[in-house]
Amino acid sequence: MDGVQLSQFHCVLITTGLLYKSKDPFLWNTLIHAYTLQQCSKNPFILFTQMLKNQIHPDKFTFPSLIKASSTSKPIGRTIHGLIIKHGLPSDDFIHSCLIQFYGIFAETDDARQIVSHNALLDAYCKNGKMASARQLFVQMPWRDVVSWTTMVNGCAKNGRCREAFGFFKSMVDMDLSPHEATLVSVISACGSLGAANEGKSVHGYVIRRSIMITPFLGTSLIDMYGKCGLLKAAIIVFGSMQLKQLCTWNAMISTFAAHDCGNEAMSTYNDVLKAGLKPNGITFLEVLTACARVGCVELGINYFDSMHTEFNISPWTEQYSCMVNLLGAAGLLQEASEFIRRMPVDVEGSVWGALLGACRLHGESGLGESAGQRLLGLEPERSGAYVVLSNIDSGCGRWQEAV
Repeated sequence: MDGVQLSQFHCVLITTGLLYKSKDPFLWNTLIHAYTLQQCSKNPFILFTQMLKNQIHPDKFTFPSLIKASSTSKPIGRTIHGLIIKHGLPSDDFIHSCLIQFYGIFAETDDARQIVSHNALLDAYCKNGKMASARQLFVQMPWRDVVSWTTMVNGCAKNGRCREAFGFFKSMVDMDLSPHEATLVSVISACGSLGAANEGKSVHGYVIRRSIMITPFLGTSLIDMYGKCGLLKAAIIVFGSMQLKQLCTWNAMISTFAAHDCGNEAMSTYNDVLKAGLKPNGITFLEVLTACARVGCVELGINYFDSMHTEFNISPWTEQYSCMVNLLGAAGLLQEASEFIRRMPVDVEGSVWGALLGACRLHGESGLGESAGQRLLGLEPERSGAYVVLSNIDSGCGRWQEAV
């Protein structure tokens, strides 16, 4: 296929809508590969950017062409290497080989082979939760690049070692290494998990001082972090300052409003999602239903839930069903919640019964609460909290013998 035929093929895919209808990266990978073969230096990266913008996740077939297209630019290649780490693909043999060839162009073959091999092993340790082995390997590595540091930050964050993640980030910055976006997102997420507002602010300050662009993913992580740290105003400021917002950004803002009992603001933000021409997803509905439950907007919550299927063709998850039970139960509509569970078209999981049990405890409904508790324990017998709630319901109703 020559350049003219490729452009025509690309045009047909766009005009027919085929390129955007599927979330499968196959067509995108094909175009990126074809443009790379034609030595069109910019087109592969323009396509890749559009691919991410349309929330189509790259796979192991996406990156080899991008690495090859980076052969004239070491900074771009290193950025692609960082994205490979972010998407969890450094251990793929073909990508591994492409990276070594890329670094070889810049006369770094030996160092590249060693660093890439170490980074792949480092990533494997982190993914399997073997952080002691990862740290030992990291310390023993004769050379460490930005990807090495990013892998450790990300590994610590995902394995619950959030303070260590911040420590690696701080050491990285002290060594005057420039973190990738993936590094920043990981360390900000770690600060959010810890509720470490000061550390999160310091990372945000670093982003501002270095004039780093707030991308949708970086901005989303900041909003989520500030929300978890109880700094609603800071989250709103970040959200308002972002020029580019993706659905994940709006979802984070709705979630933050919901967590701070700002139900009206959460629902207003949901309406803004629709005005922006975006299609809400399951997470959007989970967050807006949570907001309705927290402020007691029962009728509106029911309308949102019904619209998932009728307007957006989204099948509810267990989490959304649990939210609806919580919404009805918190409003004292226990029989309606029980009937809602009975009509569920899927198997009822423990979290749904747990939501009903919690509502029964709140309103002192012993009969229905006991039934919900028994159903919950039948599914999750190790859930000790259910025994406590059942005991509290019995004692609250004066049934001391049953409580004991």
